[in-house]
Amino acid sequence: MEECLFLMLEGINGGKLFIEQTLNDVTGVNCVYGGGEQFFYVLYDPSLTDQDAVIEALIRAGLEIRQFHHIPV
Repeated sequence: MEECLFLMLEGINGGKLFIEQTLNDVTGVNCVYGGGEQFFYVLYDPSLTDQDAVIEALIRAGLEIRQFHHIPV
């Protein structure tokens, strides 16, 4: 089962591919990033990585996280 982290972000400057590559590099697993405007999501496998690693990767990608909500999908 995957988990989904819904985010409200600021400071988006790297583009989808850059952000996904940073997520994959930091977490060590394949993450899916998407969304638009201010609201985004990251899908990931919680048996392979955790929410803290996902958030660290987004910060390393230069994003400022305003809010986030974590839900299983």
